[in-house]
Amino acid sequence: MQQEKRATSITFFDLKSNLPKQSPWCWRIRLVLNYKNLKYKTQFVEGADIRTVSLQNEFEPTATNSDGSPRYTLPALIDETDTSKPAIRISDSERIVLYLERTYPDANKPLFPSPFPPHNPNPALYLLLKQYTASALMPYINPLIVEEMISKMDKKAMEKVKERLKVKNGTDDVGSFSVRDSEKEDTWKKLEEGFGLIDSLLKMGEEMRRFPDPEIENSDGRFEFFMGGQITYADLFMCGTLIMIQTASPEIVWGRIKTWNGGRWEKFLASMEPYMIVC
Repeated sequence: MQQEKRATSITFFDLKSNLPKQSPWCWRIRLVLNYKNLKYKTQFVEGADIRTVSLQNEFEPTATNSDGSPRYTLPALIDETDTSKPAIRISDSERIVLYLERTYPDANKPLFPSPFPPHNPNPALYLLLKQYTASALMPYINPLIVEEMISKMDKKAMEKVKERLKVKNGTDDVGSFSVRDSEKEDTWKKLEEGFGLIDSLLKMGEEMRRFPDPEIENSDGRFEFFMGGQITYADLFMCGTLIMIQTASPEIVWGRIKTWNGGRWEKFLASMEPYMIVC
């Protein structure tokens, strides 16, 4: 039986996209909201309307464009649960996650658990994974998914992508972000090594968790999540990355990754399906 959602008045602003690639940052917020079992509604926003909607709702810019102008991004969130106070308006996924954890804590499901007393929130694991993803995974994921994305875009979608690239990076040459044929083999190798290191650490964690009691193990003998059998924000962060890969390049990039490390990543994504509900 599904647990009743916690009564809150939250509006989640998500990116409406007809493109193959979905925002991992938006997905991470949706995963957190669902994992915390909070009641919320989604307002989908077209990419071209992000700035207008952000200004209308008094969201702060989260970055700066190449021309020096403020850049507005999604996800964003408005919380009107406490009617005795002004509505809380937040942009930037990291700030949103920290706000939700602070405002709606669950002692049984902490997003940033600490093994040491007094068990204050400890985001170290997530921050390490964030940095590792940015340096060891995304530099190889992005060039590999571009080719399949381009092949699936219609003319209108392509023009939207070019507009965003022009504002963000100063160029609208989509092809310049793809990997050269001569570099593909090395790119795939580095990406597999990147996922392989995470897998080896999870395996090491499983061995340490079973010691000295060999009877303690997951049903398949694997370290299912980053903290063993407990979901934390590190898992939801990783899930957002995998959803982005799966939607952007289901056949080529995800088609390979899901077979790596004994199928770990396909199983991992499947285990997170209860939190992928779109409200």
